[in-house]
Amino acid sequence: MASPERYTQWRYLILDDCFHQAACNPSIQWFKEALLQEVNRRLSEMNPSIKPIAMRTLEKDLVDFEALYGTEVLRQREGGRVFYRYASPEESIHKGNLSKGERTALMTVLDSLGRYRDMERWDWWAWAEVLLRGQMGIFPEADSNVSAMDRIQRLTMSKDAQRWLLTVAESLFSSKPLRIAYAPGLGEQTERISFLPEQLVLQENRLFALGRCWDMEAEDWFGLCLDLNEIVALDDVAVDWPASCSTYGDVHFSWSRYIEHRIKLQPGLVQLKLQSPETVRVWVEADLARQFLKEPMHPSQDLRVEQSAAGIIFTLQVIPDESFKQFALQWGRKFQVLEPAELRHAMREESKALADMYAPMFGP
Repeated sequence: MASPERYTQWRYLILDDCFHQAACNPSIQWFKEALLQEVNRRLSEMNPSIKPIAMRTLEKDLVDFEALYGTEVLRQREGGRVFYRYASPEESIHKGNLSKGERTALMTVLDSLGRYRDMERWDWWAWAEVLLRGQMGIFPEADSNVSAMDRIQRLTMSKDAQRWLLTVAESLFSSKPLRIAYAPGLGEQTERISFLPEQLVLQENRLFALGRCWDMEAEDWFGLCLDLNEIVALDDVAVDWPASCSTYGDVHFSWSRYIEHRIKLQPGLVQLKLQSPETVRVWVEADLARQFLKEPMHPSQDLRVEQSAAGIIFTLQVIPDESFKQFALQWGRKFQVLEPAELRHAMREESKALADMYAPMFGP
């Protein structure tokens, strides 16, 4: 179960979002009663086991909220009642109002973590450090009126995914299963599963948790690639899980190998049987090929390339699944699959189906 401190932080995030909405749209007025109802509604969506907070808790949050983050929350009256909003849309608990002591402490932490900048798989820290130093005002201020954060391209991550990230990561590192309700494909149907995350991946601004699920009726394992956007609710208490869960039964499986053999991840059920990658040869038009020479389309891309007509032939070692087909189709005529023959035939059929969709609907 999540700690009370985490619930407090969740409440602060909800308040921040509500005040921002009101600052952007003056017709939105957050009176205490409406604010309390909204906070409890969103907390219930995040985790149904969270008990609703009382008005006195909300009132304390409002006081602590401003004291902790130095934000300016306006209190305005209408009909003798007070409603709340930020003074401007730029106001936020994330803007980094630090005291002198806090800035010194943060600089010390960042400097000590500098040793990890060149470590393998720590590219994310180099980016995070830039954002922290820029957002918290540790870099010297420029003479320009342009905000420092406006100069950095932000990584887009949906709030739906962010709100589950900490709990899923805690489950991942502690090997503690979760009871999850999720909507496959963000549809109306909801599935409930017992799930143990074993790998967390950020890919194309989407967060995926890959792990094992236990089927109580079949008494067997199955794999799942779960998009955190699809999660509706989760709990880490009432989880149906076998006493022994060290392996996938008799199946040898590696999520790392599963990931590295695919162009990109697709959410859904995963067969716990390792597929062997195939040699795939593709022709790429010259302009697009230059992009792939700088940024390979896949880690298995062979450095040895062949000039062909007005393009280049690349060789990859991947599993040519649905995600690869989608990747190939997105480039249109600039990208053509040459081998294997079965994949080329499948691409031809897919292309014909797409062309038929755009056949003339009217006319002679």
